[in-house]
Amino acid sequence: MSSSCRVFFALVAVGIAVSSTACEEDPGGPAPDPTDPSSDSSSSSSSGSSGSSGSNEPPSSTPPPSTLPQGTRPTFGDGVEYCEKTWGLVHAGLEACCTAEEQTTLDFILRRSSYEELVSRCKSALEESISKGRILIRQSEADACYAAYADNHGPDHCPNLSPSVPAVSRCSNVFTGVGGEGAPCIADYECLDGLTCVGYTSSSEGECKAPPAIGEPCGPAPGDQPSLVSMDAYMFGTHPRCAPGARCHPETRTCVKAAVEGESCSSKNDCAWSLECVTGKCARQLADEGADCDEHDDCASGLYCEATTRKCTKKKVAGEACRNIAECHGRCDPSLGCKSYCGSL
Repeated sequence: MSSSCRVFFALVAVGIAVSSTACEEDPGGPAPDPTDPSSDSSSSSSSGSSGSSGSNEPPSSTPPPSTLPQGTRPTFGDGVEYCEKTWGLVHAGLEACCTAEEQTTLDFILRRSSYEELVSRCKSALEESISKGRILIRQSEADACYAAYADNHGPDHCPNLSPSVPAVSRCSNVFTGVGGEGAPCIADYECLDGLTCVGYTSSSEGECKAPPAIGEPCGPAPGDQPSLVSMDAYMFGTHPRCAPGARCHPETRTCVKAAVEGESCSSKNDCAWSLECVTGKCARQLADEGADCDEHDDCASGLYCEATTRKCTKKKVAGEACRNIAECHGRCDPSLGCKSYCGSL
């Protein structure tokens, strides 16, 4: 595989579901047709919508659980605004920061395609959720999220344009689901915090449930291929796929025993929810600078695994010697060293 392809898959492996094996920990399903008036007709009595096509406000859902999360009902367009001011801004930065020559590379073409699909998927999914009254918005959180993106990404911040997905933790509380147990859902974020969406497919909805126990179904229905772009890349709220001590198997889509902190793993998917796989052991976080590592993926963002010392080390800037692209902020030419790419250091 070429180095540019490795960069692309490093991008998607962080937050965009491109393969059911690499990103099955939190896959998302594509939204059903928002124009289909029957899409909520099979909802249980604890969920659903009472849409009115002539209103400027999205229809209200049937009464949510007794303890409604904090937030207000979003209006049509709030989803589009969110997507444009987050991933849309990153996409704009990619277009503005890369030179004409850089825009001919496979790396650029793949990354642009991914950003475009994510923005499009984001808009359609959030606007559908709004139209069905399944989410609330916290405007103060939205404003803080947009400010964080504007301060760190976009055309004015080319050095921050990297192959890694921008951190979205500051935006995790912008939208919150109102679906209680039994409510229909197209992704986890439509459910109340602590619940997960189970059994959805590319053409049908799932159901909000408490995190299933070992042996019970989890995530999308077995055999369904999730969208190439997952809404779970936005990581709204907290939605464990399985009960504590279990993980969602990427093929059987059932909860199986998960490795806990300190136990052996071959990838993040082997570990309990929220844990990382570092040097073959499940850990609370990726390795910091100076920590031991076996491969680049063991290290936190901005670091690489130095081949000789086997320590996580800061990525190199343009002009420094390199052997592979993982060592550089930009690109690597072994004969010339690290090179700036799309405005990188």
